[in-house]
Amino acid sequence: MRSENRYSRFDYYKNHVEGAKEYFDEVSAARKENREPKINGVSGYIAKDDSTFQIKLKKPFGPFIYYLTLAYAYVVPKEAVSKFGKDFFQNPVGTGPFIFVDWKPDLELNLKKNQNYWEKDKNGNQIPYLDGVKFKFLKKSLSSFLNSETEILMKVTDFQMNHSKRSSLPKKL
Repeated sequence: MRSENRYSRFDYYKNHVEGAKEYFDEVSAARKENREPKINGVSGYIAKDDSTFQIKLKKPFGPFIYYLTLAYAYVVPKEAVSKFGKDFFQNPVGTGPFIFVDWKPDLELNLKKNQNYWEKDKNGNQIPYLDGVKFKFLKKSLSSFLNSETEILMKVTDFQMNHSKRSSLPKKL
């Protein structure tokens, strides 16, 4: 059962991307026969240059854009995967508003402000406003959550953020 589920995420792509089914079939056969695959990649995945990745579909398929938002659809640098290997997931690479600081599995995840983040708000102010973010992972049961024994952090809305004093925001976590 496990080996069947192992490839289920690839189903999103093998039926829609040019060459994906052929690649999947060849890699599967090579694994069964304990040999190297004869195909070196998916013909519908094209690196046009160092910052442009193109995907050629067999035919138009509207929901495909959703597939690209899923975690296993991220385009990641080959160099980072080679460098970190099985620990790649603990060494994230990206260009978002926050930079990875550290992660203590099942305890917390710490991020700091990306000083080089490209986006600005409508008034030209650098985003993000916060110097950092800390996520705490709580291992409490559903019953303790439902009985209000677990603290809940509420989302700060844009209205609240715009009407609060900037100096009242924490400078460091």
